[in-house]
Amino acid sequence: MTASASVPLKPRTVPPMPSGTGPIRRLRASLKNPVSMYTEDYFRDPIIKARMGGRWFAQVMDPDLVQKLLQGEGTFCGRSPLAQKVLKPALRDGLLTAEGQTWKTQRKAASPAFRARALASLVPTFSRAGLASRDRLLAQRGETVNIALETTRATFDVISDVLLAQPGEGFRQEDVAENIAIFAHSIGRFTLYDLFPVFDSFLPRRLFSPGYKKGMAAVAELRAMATDIVERRMAVPLAEGAEQDDLMGLLIAARDPETGAGLNAEELVDNALTFVGAGHETTAVALAWTLSILAQSPHWQDALAEEATSVLGDRAPTAEDLPRLALHDRVVREAMRLYPPVAIIPRGITAPVELGGHHFGPGDHVSVGVYPMHRHQALWVDPWAFDPDRFLPERASDYHKYQWLPFGGGPRVCIGLRFAMMEAVAILATLTPSLRFSMPGAQPPEPYLAVTMRPRGGVPLKIEAR
Repeated sequence: MTASASVPLKPRTVPPMPSGTGPIRRLRASLKNPVSMYTEDYFRDPIIKARMGGRWFAQVMDPDLVQKLLQGEGTFCGRSPLAQKVLKPALRDGLLTAEGQTWKTQRKAASPAFRARALASLVPTFSRAGLASRDRLLAQRGETVNIALETTRATFDVISDVLLAQPGEGFRQEDVAENIAIFAHSIGRFTLYDLFPVFDSFLPRRLFSPGYKKGMAAVAELRAMATDIVERRMAVPLAEGAEQDDLMGLLIAARDPETGAGLNAEELVDNALTFVGAGHETTAVALAWTLSILAQSPHWQDALAEEATSVLGDRAPTAEDLPRLALHDRVVREAMRLYPPVAIIPRGITAPVELGGHHFGPGDHVSVGVYPMHRHQALWVDPWAFDPDRFLPERASDYHKYQWLPFGGGPRVCIGLRFAMMEAVAILATLTPSLRFSMPGAQPPEPYLAVTMRPRGGVPLKIEAR
């Protein structure tokens, strides 16, 4: 199934600055919104670099160079010290930020929960969250709703069930969402301090981070919630002969094959917070952007409703249905191309390497410019336009496997890639047959980068029943 419009929609973005814009102007703009740092050449050149604080900073947008960079993990590059400064205060040694043997042990422990069989068993959880979201929205038909808050609630319901089937009192989605937002807009963003390592020796980071105290308080609340998850999950013994079938249970049961050591309580808390935070935030913003675009595209909404009705009738999606919801999958992929939840993948260079004729050494920073690569004129036809049909099998086969990267790539590719896509498609397919979305304001939301690519001010949509 496909759909088309006579004039392709070009969703709102932050217009790139003219090529040659000076670094001071770009830096000032990026401190207000990191998406503003891009100039026109990022969307047509394979690599852009600049020297700051005695080090090279570069972004690569060429898929071959991106592949070399991401597959170089552990040889000539590693986790970016800049990104670690931002994320470590909250996630510490969870899967997203851990390195070396700690990361390998955790990755092995969590992998079974993300295999095809395990994911298929989770589709009813995805569908329940979608149906609950549909019912909440139907109860507000005729009203204008911030759909970003609703998608956050739906994906939070999913991650709650996956981590702990019966969350206790005080495990409130609203509190978690608020604390994640506080973190993202305070200590969870880059500052001038992070670009110049000389500051480390005599000035604390809090002096350069507005809202630092409030951000650390938000982190403390999130960690207390994660500790509660771990303690309550550990207090429920597994029945004799039963297998672990939830993510936290798998992590608790994990043992290093060489030493027999398990994850300690602190590492379990780190991963609970990683999955509660990163595990639902990225899918929530992806769905929010998807619905924002659909609110501007009635013909695509109608096509999705037709597909969902044809495949599902009046029931919720099952694992067997998801491959047949091909248009829903393409729409989500195209929304994530235009608004990738993770817009930059940073790496710190640890050994000399050459990338596209440019030489980098230890201490330099090279990132994948996911956002400009997803809109790069050398890689995509009409790159600023919304066109889900670019992901039709006959067209998608022409793309480089490292050209669409909302989940990263290489050894550190997101472990939850399939989880997130199945979740997003299942939830979307519960909404499209019953609901119609429109945008009451003249101006769609602006993309704003604060850890993830968020819609600034939310996504106010008018809700109607079909």
